Amino acid sequence: MNFYERLTKYRYNYKNSYSSFKFIDFMNTDMEGTYDSYPDKSNENSIRQIVRSVFSYRRYEPCNPYVFHKVVPSARNVHPNEAFLIEDGFISRFNSKANQFEMLGYSRHYEGRLWIIIASELWRIMKFYGDFGLALSLLDVGHIQAHVKLKLLDSGYERARLLYGVDTKKLIQSLGFSKNSACIGAVIDLSEYVSEIEFLSEKDRVKTGIQQRKFNYDDEVGSYPQVIEFLHYRDEPKTKPIAYHEGANKLCKDLAYEIYRNSGHNTPGLFSTTERLPTATAKRYAEGIAEYIKYFLGDKSGFWAGVLYRALDGEDYLIIVSEAGTERINKCCKIHREELLHDTFEHINMNSIPLDIFLIYSIDPYSTQEENIRNAHIGAGEISQYISLMAAKDGFFARPMKNFNDNYISKLIGIDSNRESIVYSTIIGRENHYNYVLKL
Repeated sequence: MNFYERLTKYRYNYKNSYSSFKFIDFMNTDMEGTYDSYPDKSNENSIRQIVRSVFSYRRYEPCNPYVFHKVVPSARNVHPNEAFLIEDGFISRFNSKANQFEMLGYSRHYEGRLWIIIASELWRIMKFYGDFGLALSLLDVGHIQAHVKLKLLDSGYERARLLYGVDTKKLIQSLGFSKNSACIGAVIDLSEYVSEIEFLSEKDRVKTGIQQRKFNYDDEVGSYPQVIEFLHYRDEPKTKPIAYHEGANKLCKDLAYEIYRNSGHNTPGLFSTTERLPTATAKRYAEGIAEYIKYFLGDKSGFWAGVLYRALDGEDYLIIVSEAGTERINKCCKIHREELLHDTFEHINMNSIPLDIFLIYSIDPYSTQEENIRNAHIGAGEISQYISLMAAKDGFFARPMKNFNDNYISKLIGIDSNRESIVYSTIIGRENHYNYVLKL
């Protein structure tokens, strides 16, 4: 079993006996000597406004002070990704809890650069999931990256690029991480716009050393050598556009519904009050997935999807869709919906869920294992994020899930297990806020 299979097909078979008291600082700033580099929020430049809009908390649960919600489905503190900015050499981090950009320092190496960086202290999630936490962190990067892409396009930054093969060792140090604890999820390059953006005032341009984090996580992450190998792997230097087609701009209109996005993550006995959907609605989701893959991931991304829905006639149908559009619609035999999940069926009434979407990735034999791991999970996270926006537009919840039953779904959809993997799934319905059901 290679590491790719470990993070996809065999992800439940992990042993994690480690824990860390250091996790208690997961919502707090853990940098010493930082200060708010842009205290006057009314004068923030547009790039900072975009980062703030994606990473700031939109709501929280009063009964649980450790659960805050952002516009991305999985970024609920357990998922550790943070946003960093490099602006003409000045490096800052957005602290979600404090709702401010903290100045970390200055580096001449990054003069003339304007980067948005998504990075995580990986141990924070590996504490709970072992090395499988790497997959969850990368899925979270995909959710964030999709939303940032849409925001950038909507704001006119169509020349933004994704960077691969940057000097991650130097970048990790510049962000205040220790060498083995950080996962650089994405680097979005906006340097073409550096002359158009107003940065810090002269009085704030204090050239200081980089502020480091209070704790060192190297010893704990070191327990997972395959994760360390992944983090040390360096892609070949290359760039990719944030979108591949001018039609991508039309998808930005769904950002209007981001504040209504509901994942139902903490709803006990989650079930839907809508058990059937018109075929036209299911087709619209299939078409939206096809457009996102084509416009934002590219024709050769290797992704396709199975859209399983219960129609108004009470029958189950499966739509197979790729970047080329809907390929076919199959009528299914009786679906055992409780078999769709791996281990949480007792908390979710799957018989009430009218729409289930499964994202499949075709492994690229010419790419390295590390590249396939990154492409599969980040790409699936991106598609899932757009699905959640489509669902919000309909007034539905959209809950992304990684705990599906691989064997059952593989047979249902017809997957070539030698070269294809189910990476992610999303269940969609209309949430009942009053009559929760908990199966015992």
